[in-house]
Amino acid sequence: MGVWIAIGAGAGALLGIGGIFLWARRRVRRFSRQVFGTDSLLQGLKEADVAHLESPRSLNGCDALLLPKILADFPDFDPNLAFTYARRYITEQLAGKEKLTVYRIVISKYLRTLAQKTIVMQAAVGFTENGQRFQNRYELDYTFILDEGSEHIAANCPNCGGALGFGETDCPYCGCRVASVLNNTWKFTAMREN
Repeated sequence: MGVWIAIGAGAGALLGIGGIFLWARRRVRRFSRQVFGTDSLLQGLKEADVAHLESPRSLNGCDALLLPKILADFPDFDPNLAFTYARRYITEQLAGKEKLTVYRIVISKYLRTLAQKTIVMQAAVGFTENGQRFQNRYELDYTFILDEGSEHIAANCPNCGGALGFGETDCPYCGCRVASVLNNTWKFTAMREN
């Protein structure tokens, strides 16, 4: 009689463990279906990892704050054109990378001195290397530098003849709006992984 009780207790324990296992498996499948859309948790995790690599990394964009300051110094500055040049520059610098994708570019800083103005851009870039997908964030310095031979740029206002300083868009004497004196002098001076 004692043997049958032990066997019955062992069978009951096995049924209890089996029940817990089936309950846990059902919960994991339900969770996987809700989160990943698949019954297999491992498959869902793998797909999520690949999707993470295909989405752009977050960037520190301050376009809305910095663009008015840039446009105050350079009223004819076109940010979309600058981003197009940045894409081209990144593509040239990373020419050896397979499946290169520039996801997004933003303006993150605007550095101003008397001699130069620098727009620091951030870019989320993805590429394949040795069969593995990578994603990096790069910073690019897009700089407007005065010629080394001149200490300052001065032009005359077409309305009153007053001297204009670097980046001035309004005449300080008569208030007349003037166009930028220098064109096409923006250059990419640095690119670094961030």
